[in-house]
Amino acid sequence: KKALIRTRNEQKGTVEVIMSTGSQAMGKVSAESFEYSKGQKAVRLTIEDSKGNKSYAEIALYGAHVMKYVQVKGEAETPLLWMSKKAILDGTKAIRGGIPVIFPQFNMYGPMKS
Repeated sequence: KKALIRTRNEQKGTVEVIMSTGSQAMGKVSAESFEYSKGQKAVRLTIEDSKGNKSYAEIALYGAHVMKYVQVKGEAETPLLWMSKKAILDGTKAIRGGIPVIFPQFNMYGPMKS
């Protein structure tokens, strides 16, 4: 028997889902919105298992681009995916680095104007 407990804080822009089987928690997933550059918004998805292992990904809303993926152990963070220092993050050009999510639009192919 699986249970999901969901909490939402509109003012902070956060959502948290706790997954469990009966009385034992399996882990939780949370989402928090933030601004990574002036006027450019993103979401940080954090996953934590029942043993306290944690990782998070940061995804830009501009282009649905995964900009960062980090494993966290205690206070130490190990980046597994990160952006180029040459990336232009002001919304004027495509983001350089990371992982672009290219569905349903890629360059001029898709429903949006390029």
